[in-house]
Amino acid sequence: MKLVTFEADGRTRAGVLEGDDIVDLGASMKEVIASGTMKRGSRIPRNKAKLRAPMPDPAIVLSVGMNYHEHLREMKTPVPEKPAAFTKSVASIIASGEAIKVPPSNPGML
Repeated sequence: MKLVTFEADGRTRAGVLEGDDIVDLGASMKEVIASGTMKRGSRIPRNKAKLRAPMPDPAIVLSVGMNYHEHLREMKTPVPEKPAAFTKSVASIIASGEAIKVPPSNPGML
């Protein structure tokens, strides 16, 4: 199951991506997660909607690194006892296909 946040008809809400359609869940992603339920609604053709950031306006972004053992072996990097945990700026969350905003003061950071 692929949960998405999408915009259609001027409204942004959560949905489930199913083939070429998005099933409208009729609420925001935060509301869907908080309720623990998904009230399936109408189907919207994927080409009639714009995907947005998966979790718009997150309070915090927690990330885990050094947890993909096959890649660590490829890189000849020892597997750590614990994965690396770190936070990311909430401003780093964008939708698929959106432009990455590079600060003018540091254009070489990417």
